Amino acid sequence: MSTPIPFLPAREIARMVRRGERSARQVTEAVLEHIARVDGVPGQLGGDPQAEPDKVHAFITLTAERALAQADAVDAKIAAGEDPGPLAGVPFTVKDIFTVEGTPSTAASRMLA
Repeated sequence: MSTPIPFLPAREIARMVRRGERSARQVTEAVLEHIARVDGVPGQLGGDPQAEPDKVHAFITLTAERALAQADAVDAKIAAGEDPGPLAGVPFTVKDIFTVEGTPSTAASRMLA
């Protein structure tokens, strides 16, 4: 595979996971590693561009443990011969203007943090 996992189309990732070419956990770990390399320290509203000028600072909240647990659940379904769904195993992000159970919704505003 020449294209790194974080840059593959969702349908290609889903196909790889369903066929067992990569586990959902492997895909999720690859995406989390990419985020760690390019984004900076999550949890700091807006990050600190002065301290990390080469980072993107796109993430306010990163739910890595939840993502890995969900990936493991997808892998378990596949191992059991169950259909996990068409996009199972494809990591995605949610802008924090949307409410997600267990995570803050700040709309990138210190006033709402």
